[in-house]
Amino acid sequence: MRIDPKIITGSWDKGFALDKHYASKEYTGKDNNGRDLYKTTKTELGKLVKEMRETGSLNASREIAALIRDFLNTQKLISDFQFIIPVPSKRGSANLLAEQTAKYLECCAVKNVITADANGNLSKSRIAKRKVDILLLDDVYTNGDIPDQCVRLLRQDSNICKIYFLAVTYAE
Repeated sequence: MRIDPKIITGSWDKGFALDKHYASKEYTGKDNNGRDLYKTTKTELGKLVKEMRETGSLNASREIAALIRDFLNTQKLISDFQFIIPVPSKRGSANLLAEQTAKYLECCAVKNVITADANGNLSKSRIAKRKVDILLLDDVYTNGDIPDQCVRLLRQDSNICKIYFLAVTYAE
């Protein structure tokens, strides 16, 4: 699968997205509640992310994890972190993706380090026991608010040194 990676800037040390989520996005008007409506066409990777998010597809998460491994290899970042921490998601797809990616990278995925309550408020529930660098992993990057909040929480831990951020896709 062809990807078109993009550098994502934020409060992390280095950040990337593997590809766009949408190949095209056309404004079509407003719904009955005044929200904007769009006709969209997803990229190949965007379709795979959608499959993983909506069905919990293990095959889709493995295919994405392999792409992540290959990308991190090309960036020479594959051995720069010890843990993968998923950005909290309502569907749990980030946890599945973190688990599969950790298997491909032979490192450890640590779930529930950052959790969200019913109102979407984030909190950090675990601390690092030694100095570590981490990969914060997200499935779809939109405006960066949630990953930035995650990084702010992680930076409160003096044992977390570098934070790398990787989103599978980004939505414009």
